[in-house]
Amino acid sequence: MISALKRMNRWRMKRFPLTDFERAFASVEPHALMGLRALARLYSGTREVVREGIEGDIVECGVARGGSAGLLARALRDAGSDKRMWLYDNFEGMPEPDPKRDPDYEAARKYVGACKGDEVQVRELVTGLRGPGEIQIVKGLFQDTLPFRAPQRVALLHLDCDWYQSVRFCLDTLYDRMEPGGILQLDDYHFWEGCRKAVDEFFLNRKIEPRLVTIDASSVWMRIPAAHSSSAK
Repeated sequence: MISALKRMNRWRMKRFPLTDFERAFASVEPHALMGLRALARLYSGTREVVREGIEGDIVECGVARGGSAGLLARALRDAGSDKRMWLYDNFEGMPEPDPKRDPDYEAARKYVGACKGDEVQVRELVTGLRGPGEIQIVKGLFQDTLPFRAPQRVALLHLDCDWYQSVRFCLDTLYDRMEPGGILQLDDYHFWEGCRKAVDEFFLNRKIEPRLVTIDASSVWMRIPAAHSSSAK
């Protein structure tokens, strides 16, 4: 479906004035692995937290080839923001899922090593699209990096982690650092059962009823409730 949407988008670009998102998408298209709707929501969400004055940094866990990270960088530049970016990935492809925690383990394990990105190429892409503002690219498994290198306050968190353990660890570590009114976007919630299980269990254990909004056949997003209090406060 993504290829058909891309073709349609290119056709439109040749005939009509480009929107801000379309210009941003054109700059990252060769590196993008997500659907257009999810990318558009990520771009809009980034500009929203800037426009609304939400404090905190922009964080992505699961960078792969850097398409969505580049879009985040471009969105910050378009919004005139110098918010710091944090990008986490092992840059070795998707890790092994957990046979005990990922219900679709047999299907998931076939993707081990997929979506491998190149740290140097990602850095070049993101730096080239970024305006003023610091970029932190942290290489390694989330469990090995987040406890030691993570922002204190988060305005937007994009999780593209696929498997149960990765998603749950990122939520356990970063959700309490999110600012009220901030945006959490979750790729694969409707696609991988391990991802959905991790998200649902996390909110159930916290006694939170998340208002998850479906973006497409894979992704969802939500606003952090006003009653939420980040750990940094």
